[in-house]
Amino acid sequence: MAETAEPIEAGIRGINKYGNLVLTISATGLLERGYEYGDIAAVTIDGQTYDVPVVSNYTDVDNGQMLIRVTPSDNPDENIVLLAINMSDLATSLGIATKSAIEEGPGFR
Repeated sequence: MAETAEPIEAGIRGINKYGNLVLTISATGLLERGYEYGDIAAVTIDGQTYDVPVVSNYTDVDNGQMLIRVTPSDNPDENIVLLAINMSDLATSLGIATKSAIEEGPGFR
């Protein structure tokens, strides 16, 4: 991890339809705290710690690997940090949530 990066605590703002966790910290906020693409961050979820790379795209890691996707943007809805598994559903894989299909938008609960 970059020498200037400081430990942070972020919550889960939401879970998207792919099971990715949308964190409460913004992408620019994470980068301003010294994190850089390619860093490996220790992420603790429900008492379990994982070493997870900070990336800009899902394809920066192999299928099935966890990632922290950082997408800075001037649009607040797109200036997000996602905790995900490439080509999988992190929320279901870790037992954080169970998705159910519903008729109403967005099509899941």
